[in-house]
Amino acid sequence: MVQAQKNIAALTSRRNFIASSAALAVASASPALAFPALGQDAELIELGRQLEIIDIQYREASEASTRIDKAIENQFPALPDVLKARETDKQFRLPKPNDERWYKPVDGGSIAEPGYYTTCHLNELKQFTPLQRKEVSFADYHRAKVGPDAPIAIIDPYNNDVVVSMVPWPEAQARVDELIAAIEVWGKAVRKIKHASGYMKAEREFTRIGNKHSDLLNRIAEIDAKSLQGILVKARAVKTIHYDDAAIEFGYCTDEVLAASVLNELLALKA
Repeated sequence: MVQAQKNIAALTSRRNFIASSAALAVASASPALAFPALGQDAELIELGRQLEIIDIQYREASEASTRIDKAIENQFPALPDVLKARETDKQFRLPKPNDERWYKPVDGGSIAEPGYYTTCHLNELKQFTPLQRKEVSFADYHRAKVGPDAPIAIIDPYNNDVVVSMVPWPEAQARVDELIAAIEVWGKAVRKIKHASGYMKAEREFTRIGNKHSDLLNRIAEIDAKSLQGILVKARAVKTIHYDDAAIEFGYCTDEVLAASVLNELLALKA
């Protein structure tokens, strides 16, 4: 959902804001144009009305989900030591320990400690096939192909070249299997707690309403406003993305500051 909101924010681009600013300037210069003709921006205004309703439901669903999550966060079983990332996991080239972000500073210092594998890594581990590098001389490679006692079939000055291949890595695969089994056991215990608390039901409702919220934002962003009322709909739509902020802020570039000021001034209008 956060990504969906970022996508909407991207749609309110510099070009859109310039167009909106120009429309506002025209409306301000000519009072007659400040009021839309009958039916002008009707679709946009209706979508804005729907968004106001959905936005309230979206916030309530978010708060409900968060409330339950905080209530049960201390009930989850501790992650077993087997799921703690090891140095050998790096050697096995397992997915997460190779990522620098997987290690975090200890007490703000320079020493780093590995994290734990959890349910969010399960699919990645299931799709991972550990392989290791195997090197043999050309002569050994040839004999393995035609038989252990077979002589070299050709005289080749490069018959001592190394042949490299990637072969299954049993030790690494055993570690992957161990991680998957432990994650599934831990995840099952967590799901049981979430289900009993009503969290999973609340999350499904939050997702359902969130999808409606994103759809409305996308539809509003696609329609060009033809009136001040239509521009206000878009301004309020952007505000729903920044509802935790007292004022809309995009950054420090001149065009972004100008865009934010236009939106905030539009929202402050009483008539």
